[in-house]
Amino acid sequence: MMPRAALLLIALIALCSLAGCAGREVPVLIPVVVGAVLCPEPSAPVLPSVSGGASFDTLDQFDVFMVRDDLLRGYIGALRRAIACYRAQMHAQ
Repeated sequence: MMPRAALLLIALIALCSLAGCAGREVPVLIPVVVGAVLCPEPSAPVLPSVSGGASFDTLDQFDVFMVRDDLLRGYIGALRRAIACYRAQMHAQ
């Protein structure tokens, strides 16, 4: 009884697997061409170095940190404007 059921199970699996692929068509992939204008790319800022020998709470170190902070915030703003430029082109199409 068991070999008969196993043979029937194998035959059903084979039929179902062949029937599933027989009616399908191969999808045609259509390339999407997106014309984008290059947006301004900000250059990475040159950051002043922090003195490793001095304490972090001195006025000189504080001034260096503030300059670095200003430069990095300006760079982040320029990166966000570049992303906004590309997003505006994407939504315009």
